Amino acid sequence: MSITAAFNNQTMKANTEKATLIHLQKGALASFSTETAQDKIHLDSVVSSIITNQKTVEQTLLRVADQEVKFQKQALQWQQQIDKYALALKQLGDAGLSCSVIVNDLIAIRERM
Repeated sequence: MSITAAFNNQTMKANTEKATLIHLQKGALASFSTETAQDKIHLDSVVSSIITNQKTVEQTLLRVADQEVKFQKQALQWQQQIDKYALALKQLGDAGLSCSVIVNDLIAIRERM
């Protein structure tokens, strides 16, 4: 799984969790229509739980964003390293080709002598 796909997956998961929490909050508020003291206590508990869950989701989003930056930096470093190796291999190939041409030229010169 690529870094971008992993980040998108984590972001989508966090957004889904946040949307679920909002939906639960709306549903919780709609389901408590009576104004009794016991219902208010229960409602306060549910709302407090929802707010706590929402804060947890927001903290998770921040961690995911931090990890995205970290992974982007690592991916860039790996790409630069790969580019360096590719250039070195190309230079080795070019040197090998040059040596092959020189050897063939020397053989041709020797045969003419």
